[in-house]
Order: sequence, then structure tokens, then C-alpha cells
Amino acid sequence: MSLIDSLSLETGSAEWPDLAAPDKRTLGPDLGSADWLRSPELQEVLAYWIGKRDGKDIPTRSDFDPLDLPGTLGWITLADRNGEAGAFRYRLVGSRIAELAGVDLTGQPVSAMPHELYSEFLMGRMWETVDRARPIGTRYALDFGPRRVLLERLDLPLSKGSERVEFILTGVLPLARSRAILETEIERRLV
Repeated sequence: MSLIDSLSLETGSAEWPDLAAPDKRTLGPDLGSADWLRSPELQEVLAYWIGKRDGKDIPTRSDFDPLDLPGTLGWITLADRNGEAGAFRYRLVGSRIAELAGVDLTGQPVSAMPHELYSEFLMGRMWETVDRARPIGTRYALDFGPRRVLLERLDLPLSKGSERVEFILTGVLPLARSRAILETEIERRLV
């Protein structure tokens, strides 16, 4: 069963005053400061990605090993471009994300996400990451069951060895107070 009973995307409100920063950031060629990332786990994922660049603009998929990120493994996805038609397919979906979605979409297209609005949102972030070939961070709120949860997302481009973006590594984590809400909801629904 999905925790997403009703889905509404929101990028700022009085209810979430900590969304005062822009809802989306794209890191420039020098990658600038990532201080705006509030999640220490996503800061770790970004540092890992930067470390794998090894003089390239974009690290390759072969540079990346999900097991190098044990603290965030349950909260990451890896999607590949499935041709030019605009489809992305999940190669890896973390266990925590699968629990939230209510389905493990590993091997499935992003469009198989049971919530069409969220699927469109995800595809938009992925295509923007492809077009910019830069990391993109986003904060947004979703309704999980009766509770609204603040999430932070980081989309990172990966290549096959050229400068063309072929894969998107994504970390999605609930921020501090939202994490407690989600953990409670997950426990309640798994019992």
C-alpha cells in the first residue's frame, strides 16, 4: 500500500516557512556552494558525485557504486534514458522509496509511477537534469496519508563516457521533522 494517499505538489507555503529558499537550484559549472542542501545525506551524495568527476564535467555510470552510499541507499534511485523518446527506466529503486510509493519500480519506466502528477514532476526534473547536465536540487511538499511532508531531492547526471547524460542518480529524503512523520507512517502501515 502506498503512503501517498492524496498527492499534491507544493513548493512553498506559510505551513512550511523553511521553504523560504527557492524551490529549485541548479549548480553551475564550478558547482558553487551546496550549503542550501539541508539533508546531510544528500550533501554526502553530492560530495560523492563531485569526487567521481575526476576532471570530467559528468562522472560515468561505471564510476558509481550504490554500495558506496550505505547511509542513503534506501533513499536513492538510478534511472537510465531509454532512447530519445523521452522515457526513463528505473534501474534501481531504494527500499524506502519503494515503501513510500507502494511499489518497487525497478526495471519499470518512470511513467509506471501510480500517481500521474508525481510521475510528470519526476520526468520534468529528469529532463531538466539532462538538458542542463548539472545537479539540480528541489524542495517540495507531498501529502502522505493525512500528513504533509517536506522532501529534498537531488538529481545528478551520469554518462556512459561522453558528455551526454544517459543516467540520472537521484536522492530523495524527508527533511528532519518530516522524517519522523514518515517513519511513523511506514511503521503503522507495515504492521
